[in-house]
Amino acid sequence: MLKRLWYFMLRSVGLAPYREIRILMREIIKLEEEADTLKKELEEAVDETKSLWLMLDEMNGSSKISSKTINDFVDDLQDALVGEMLKDFNPVGEA
Repeated sequence: MLKRLWYFMLRSVGLAPYREIRILMREIIKLEEEADTLKKELEEAVDETKSLWLMLDEMNGSSKISSKTINDFVDDLQDALVGEMLKDFNPVGEA
């Protein structure tokens, strides 16, 4: 009974047994490591979210039909056709 009373008095002042301090310190270290891991995961998730939003914006921008989009498509098609035509072309003379 006196031991419990003495323990309670010491605890109310802020003192604790060494064994309890070690246990709490291990818990604090474990929680700090877990917090660091969670911070890294959160940073990765934020980066991934930003890249997904950028990709979504690009997809929405590319799905809109505009004169620039049509002109770019026609230019790409012309380049591909000219490349195919010149691939089978035999030169007439020497340069």
